[in-house]
Amino acid sequence: IFVLCHRKLSSEFFSRGGEIVHFNSSSQIGIEKLIFKMDQLDEQTMQMAEEQITLERKKLPSLNLLPEEERKRIVQRVIILTTPMLIHEDNNLRIRGRGREIISDFSKTIGMATMIDVMRPDIGDMDEYVRNGAAICFSIVASTLGIPAILPLLREICRNMNSWQARHTGIMIVHQIAILMRSTALLVGSGAIQPHLVSLMEIIEPRLKDETKKVRTITTLAMDVLTEADAGSKEVYAQVSLIPENHIDG
Repeated sequence: IFVLCHRKLSSEFFSRGGEIVHFNSSSQIGIEKLIFKMDQLDEQTMQMAEEQITLERKKLPSLNLLPEEERKRIVQRVIILTTPMLIHEDNNLRIRGRGREIISDFSKTIGMATMIDVMRPDIGDMDEYVRNGAAICFSIVASTLGIPAILPLLREICRNMNSWQARHTGIMIVHQIAILMRSTALLVGSGAIQPHLVSLMEIIEPRLKDETKKVRTITTLAMDVLTEADAGSKEVYAQVSLIPENHIDG
């Protein structure tokens, strides 16, 4: 998991997928050897993370006036700080809601292209915790900026035969989008995901026959959640199942 480790002078250290992510005073990000790892996020850890996030959120009004690389560093830092709020199973709804709000606010300001640039390296990461965090963050970005905006990326990574990890993350993103749409109070019963069901199912359906078992498993789970996300989705799924595979891959 991503955990806040400790402070030292003006620097903060975070464990990211088994490595320490170090932020110095100039916001340069580097990877250092793991020196400490916590089993769970305690109250002090969350408080320290939120303090740092609050400082970064103050930059939102002028974020797009900064050089591109500086914007990316700030967004990457916020994602690393926020991910524990989203991924840790013991977090309550308030903490997860806070994390979603933060990612959503930065997505609105920075846009889809920059969010993709910042998170793309995590898509094929060898560490599953990193990929899980990326999938959750991408699902929030998609629900904020619109599912159609993320469909090209999903098509690309779900067809990436060079990395089963990338395909796995792509399916997890779809899975998390469906869960988020289904569980968000404002969208329950609104059919918000229904217009995109065919596109999402067309993208992931070929992975039911993927060569990697973990990809096949997450695809089955994602298809199940998609079929539950809208009252009429079972009929849509039946239509997608009749589409020839060569048509989908083409």
